[in-house]
Amino acid sequence: MVAPAQTRAPAPAPAPSAAVAVSGSVSQRDLSSAMGKDWTPPSSPVVLDASQRTALLDQIAATVAFVLECVGPTATVVTNWKVEAKRSGMTFFEDHTLLEAKRSRSSPERFCCVEHTTARVEDVLQLFVATDNAALQRHARVMHSKLVETRLLSVLHAPSDAKPWASTYVQYTRVRSSPWRRDRDLCAVVATDCLRLRDGSTLGYCLWDSVDLESLCPDLLDAQGVWRTRMRRSGYVLHNSGRPNAKTKILYLCGLDPIEGSTGSRLSQRRSSLSSRRSSVSQHVSSSASFHALDQIGGNLDRICSHFRRRTFDVTHFVSRADWSPPALARCCCSCNYVFTLLSRRSNCMACGDIMCSTCCRRERVDVPGAGLKTLKICAYCIRGLEDTGRQSGKRVGSIPDTRRRTMQTSKTSNGESLSGGSTASEDFDWANFPGATAYTSYW
Repeated sequence: MVAPAQTRAPAPAPAPSAAVAVSGSVSQRDLSSAMGKDWTPPSSPVVLDASQRTALLDQIAATVAFVLECVGPTATVVTNWKVEAKRSGMTFFEDHTLLEAKRSRSSPERFCCVEHTTARVEDVLQLFVATDNAALQRHARVMHSKLVETRLLSVLHAPSDAKPWASTYVQYTRVRSSPWRRDRDLCAVVATDCLRLRDGSTLGYCLWDSVDLESLCPDLLDAQGVWRTRMRRSGYVLHNSGRPNAKTKILYLCGLDPIEGSTGSRLSQRRSSLSSRRSSVSQHVSSSASFHALDQIGGNLDRICSHFRRRTFDVTHFVSRADWSPPALARCCCSCNYVFTLLSRRSNCMACGDIMCSTCCRRERVDVPGAGLKTLKICAYCIRGLEDTGRQSGKRVGSIPDTRRRTMQTSKTSNGESLSGGSTASEDFDWANFPGATAYTSYW
């Protein structure tokens, strides 16, 4: 739920401790980590009065109405979503409706990514319906790989027997960031529901909107050493057409508010500007850090799809290690045809045994008989094949035709292209061919 853009949480400067005064060599990073190490959100539910509950319910109701009007399958508001790139099975979009306002940094950054899964809408939505803290923490660890703490602060509307997927609650989440950055946290009001449309399709959503911590829960402001994330009109929208063998499309929408009130020195203002600028996908797709930016944005969505995809794996049909291809003899990746260079990292796919590059390497959690859940390296080609054949019993990974794989490897040489060199920009990114910058893009 936490997005990569952050704003620093307002917190008073702590008094120097005796240990710090004696040593005199404690870095600011160690000090900030120590300040927020033992702090946890309140375990008891937050008591809200009638006016606060009404304000939160009205806020999330407006968010749900706005998102479904813009990106739902029956959207009535036309927005200019531009396709940025396709990578690892996900499609990345950016909102260009208010392009001029966005250039002036006066509007929030809005982008999204789309991916498919074979799971039902109800199965995916079960990860977002909160009943207690134990279930919330268990489901949050599926979406966040570096989860520090998550709490159910208040339940505004609990699911019932008539509507088991309808719920509204206030959630606090804190995620560990990289070693050289502070942790990130988010306090938001969340709404979930599952609807059956007239055409027989199923629509589910889990949407959230940031709340004001000062008026809602002042105790949360005591968190030290964290960067506060503010997200508006964000969340997941799920849709399944209901047709035979139809896949569920998951749209992860991120609306990030710009950093408010850049105060302090010129250096701190520059750092705040750079941090806000990094939240835009379009700023990264043409730079050397584009791969890292896209992976960071779609990381939560990819982990959700991997959680349901691992049920279709059958390790008994994986290729034996004795039949694996030797890495030294491989000239190109078996999945994307990337031509290996001297310094290219090569790995064997544990499903088919062929050689793959680091970009096509997927680490999937697989239930190994007698060993439990293990992380295995599987290429993107086998992942796509398993998604297509996962519903059919008796299909094995090795049954994917090898002729298609070999045709992909030799297609570049047949076109007269050189096998030397090592640029992957055009192969890792499948650039979308949209009609123009003002074209309307439909997700469904």
